[in-house]
Amino acid sequence: MTHKGLLKSFVLLISLVLATASFAEGGRTPLRVKNGIVTSASRLASQAGVEAMQAGGNAVDAAIATAFALAVTWPTAGNIGGGGFMVYHGEDGDATTFDFREKAPLAATERMFLGLDGNVVNNSNHMGALSVGVPGTVAGLWKAHQERGSLPWEQLVAPAIKLAREGIPITYALQSGFLRNKSRFDLYPSSQQKFFKADGSSYELGELWVQEDLAHTLELIQKKMDATVFTRVRMQSVSLTTWRQTAALSPRKTLRFISRSNERPCAVPTVGMKSSACLLLALAALR
Repeated sequence: MTHKGLLKSFVLLISLVLATASFAEGGRTPLRVKNGIVTSASRLASQAGVEAMQAGGNAVDAAIATAFALAVTWPTAGNIGGGGFMVYHGEDGDATTFDFREKAPLAATERMFLGLDGNVVNNSNHMGALSVGVPGTVAGLWKAHQERGSLPWEQLVAPAIKLAREGIPITYALQSGFLRNKSRFDLYPSSQQKFFKADGSSYELGELWVQEDLAHTLELIQKKMDATVFTRVRMQSVSLTTWRQTAALSPRKTLRFISRSNERPCAVPTVGMKSSACLLLALAALR
C-alpha cells in the first residue's frame, strides 16, 4: 500500500473512532451505575440531584433538588410556575404517583377566551393574563417530600438558590431560546428585563446569568412552605398588578393553593425481572 493509501486508511480509522465516541456520549450506549443516576435537561440541575443522594437522600430528594435547580437552569420547562407529574417505584415494590399539573383559576369560565362572535379573542387562550393557570409544581414537590422524602426541605432547595444568586453560564440552548422568543418577551417589560441585559442586548455565550428575583422567591419557598407562599413572593406580586389590570379573575382565588393528588399507578406484572427503585419526574412550564 502506498504512503497516500496508508494516510487515507489512518484518517478513516480516526473518523470511525471519533464517530463511535460521539455516539456513545450522545446516549447510544447506556450508562450503568451501582448506586443511582440522575438525568435531566441540565447538567447543573442533575448535579443538584446527585449531591442530594450523596448526602444520604433518596430518589424523591434527588428529584426535588433537580426540579428546583431546573427552575434556574432550564426556563423552557423547568419551573416553579407550572406543573407536572411524579411516578415513584421503590425497591420494595412500593409505588405511587403525584399529579400536580396546573389547574384553571377558580374564577375561570368556559367562555372567558371568546368574544361576542364565539371566536377566541387575540389568542388570549395562549397569551396574556387570562391564559395563566394555577401553578402546581411547588405544592406537588412539597407533598412528595412530606410523604417520601428524607432530607430536610431547606437542604433540597438550597442548590437552586445558589445557582440563581451566583449565576449560571449562558449556553447555546439558553441564548438561542431567548433570541427566538424576543418578540414575545418585548411585549412584557418584566420578561424582557429577565432574559436580556439592562440595555436590551442579548447575553453572550459563557456570560453569567444572575436571577436575583428568582433567588428571593426560592428563599421564601425554602424557609416557609404553607398555603400563602405564592401571595408573599415578589414575583407573584408583580403578576397580581398585571392581572388586576387585564383579567376579570379574582387574584386571591387564582393564587389559592390547590391540593395535589397522589394515587397508586397501574402496574404490569413482569416475570424474571428484578425490582429496583426508580422515579420519573415530568415538568411543564406555563406558556
